[in-house]
Amino acid sequence: MDYAETGGGAAQYRLRVTLLDGSLLQCVERAHVESEVFHIERYSFHWQRADGTFLPRWDNAPHHREIPSFPHHVHIGEECNVLTHEAVDVFKVLENIEAMLE
Repeated sequence: MDYAETGGGAAQYRLRVTLLDGSLLQCVERAHVESEVFHIERYSFHWQRADGTFLPRWDNAPHHREIPSFPHHVHIGEECNVLTHEAVDVFKVLENIEAMLE
C-alpha cells in the first residue's frame, strides 16, 4: 500500500490486493477534508482475473460525458464498454465483488 499526504488537507492511497480466487483489485482514492467533512475527489477501482482479463473498473475520470451519471461510471470487460454507475468507495466495490463471486 502506498499512501501520500499531498498537503492542504488532501491525501491519496494506492492499494493492490490479491483476492482469494487469485484475481487482483487495484484501488486508488484521492480525498480532502473541507469543513470537517471528508470528500472523495478521484477514485479508480480496477478488478482483473489472475490471467489479466479485465473485470469491472469503477472510476470517476472526467471522460464519457454522454453517461447520465457523469463522471461516475463503470467499464465492464472491454475498455469501450462503459455504463452508468453511481459513485462508489472501496467498501461499496468490495460489496459488489463479493456479490459477483458468490
